[in-house]
Amino acid sequence: MIERRLARDNRWGLRLLAGVVWGCALLVSLTAWWFMNGRNPVLIGLVDERTVIVTAPLDGRLQDIVSVEGEHIGAGAILARYDARQFDQQAAGLEAERAAAQAVHRQQRQRLQATAQMRVQAWEADAHERRLLLVTEELASTRVRYQELLHDRHLQEVQAEQDRQELAVIDEELQRRQDLLERGLLGTDQLYALRRRRAVLGSALDQLPTIMASLDTIGQALAAQEAALNALAHVDPDQSDDARQAWRAAAAAQEEAELLLTDVQLAQELTRLDQAMALLSLTRRAAQVDAPVAGMVTRWLQPAGVYVRAGEPLVELSDSRPAQVTVLVDPSVARRLETGGAVTVVPLSARWQRHRGVISHIGHSVVPVDDRMRPYLGRLSAAVPVHVRFNGASDLIAGETVRVFLDQKL
Repeated sequence: MIERRLARDNRWGLRLLAGVVWGCALLVSLTAWWFMNGRNPVLIGLVDERTVIVTAPLDGRLQDIVSVEGEHIGAGAILARYDARQFDQQAAGLEAERAAAQAVHRQQRQRLQATAQMRVQAWEADAHERRLLLVTEELASTRVRYQELLHDRHLQEVQAEQDRQELAVIDEELQRRQDLLERGLLGTDQLYALRRRRAVLGSALDQLPTIMASLDTIGQALAAQEAALNALAHVDPDQSDDARQAWRAAAAAQEEAELLLTDVQLAQELTRLDQAMALLSLTRRAAQVDAPVAGMVTRWLQPAGVYVRAGEPLVELSDSRPAQVTVLVDPSVARRLETGGAVTVVPLSARWQRHRGVISHIGHSVVPVDDRMRPYLGRLSAAVPVHVRFNGASDLIAGETVRVFLDQKL
């Protein structure tokens, strides 16, 4: 009787012990789940593809293939070159236009100086009434030119502000496109087109201070001319010395204004040529096709000697960089992330694996949600790309979906 009671008590004790153990395990599991899921949002990402397709940046004939298939290259290594003869001809044409513009400017200045001397002589020979008529006409012309000058200056200031705003947008877009290029999601031609636009705006803004200073100087000359002409209208015709000095002062002010207008016209023409030369220089650099990432040349898609269109695939590279995960994050979450923050990456296909990494880059703008990630992101249509790099080698498979758990407290 006593033995049966002891056996029954032992069974109950074992059951109680098993219940305690199971409860502890459940508590640990719930704690782990809260630690991984309850404290921070679980992020979903894709392992980046390791193949990069380099596209033709511009139209032209592919003259030389520099890097051969199977060759390991570094980022920025020369892959191929275009035929540069067309660019040499364009550069020579621009230099000829510059020389012609400068020659025309010299001729205009000489003609204006000769005209100014003739104007003084004609004024001194005219009767006083004729002089007053000429003064009135010159005053009207001066006021019109001065108003046009003020309008031009306002337009220059408005255009400069628009150019600065566009440059800020372009710089941000360049960063985004460079990132997409390195991930093999964008062609070289799309980056080149944006760089062309940036070169135009940068050249215009670089030349703006010179043009604005010239406009200010012209404004001062026109104001001096108007003051001289106003004074001339009140000169006593009997005081020949005073009249002669006034006429000459007015003529000198007008000559200065006209010469400065000619200088500004030359500066504007040279600015246009500088912009064209900057674009040509950029095109020359694009005519040397560089590798966007380090890796191995896997396969050439175009042979040497063929004419290619901008955007056509040229060569396939195998990216040798460590594996990288791109996570699309809600903007409200991205604002709280920090570069260098530690994360744990868990593949959906192998939930027992743990890969330690760090946040290497946080995007500055939103991108459309990839179709492969849409089922995991619900109604989120656009998100901020966040890149995760690993501390060492990783056996993650390119293109697979992963969960990313943040160590950082949000």
